Amino acid sequence: MEQCRKLINSHQFNNEAFRLLLVSLASGHRPTDAFVSSTLQKHALRELRLHDTAVKTPELLRWNAIGRRYALSSTGKEEASKANEGDEDAEDDAEIVGPTESNTTENTSVRVPTKNNPVIVTLYGQMCLAAKSYQSAICKLTCYSKEILMTFFFPVYLLHAYDYCPDDPVVCLSLAIASLSRAMQRQSDNRHQMIAQVSFCSFNLFRSYVFGMK
Repeated sequence: MEQCRKLINSHQFNNEAFRLLLVSLASGHRPTDAFVSSTLQKHALRELRLHDTAVKTPELLRWNAIGRRYALSSTGKEEASKANEGDEDAEDDAEIVGPTESNTTENTSVRVPTKNNPVIVTLYGQMCLAAKSYQSAICKLTCYSKEILMTFFFPVYLLHAYDYCPDDPVVCLSLAIASLSRAMQRQSDNRHQMIAQVSFCSFNLFRSYVFGMK
């Protein structure tokens, strides 16, 4: 896992490093503990935010000459810290402090994504699923604060991955397992909706495997 994290850092915006991480993990308790560790989750979440920023607001990205990878500019870091306070891990090696430049000749090898990436979203959703955090993996939570009169929307992962690739068998299977597990919990607010979602994902999974429909 440590070596795969180095590959993820050195090959930014490349899905093969994430696939290599998933392939290298075996079954059992120790690989599961490594997969749901807080350091790996925060590392994947930072990469997910960089992917999302590159697609939606690429002007907030700046090239790090020392780390040889893109990072959030000072404006983007301030916005991210306000929206996700307390999520950063100071001991992680995801970001390297150094001078940033917007236009250099060294960043030609790193291609900035222009479309949403379903791989990293599915990966983080499966981390939440393995950690038994089913609500965070599939459902959007809405919180209204009376003190400041604002509504906060917390992110979703497997539902976004399903929007990007509705016919992918891995995405359908992951969303079906998360929905069924959430429906079995007492805190579930709408079990019928979760069961219907399981049925729909199972139908898409069956259609993709048996009929080969895309």
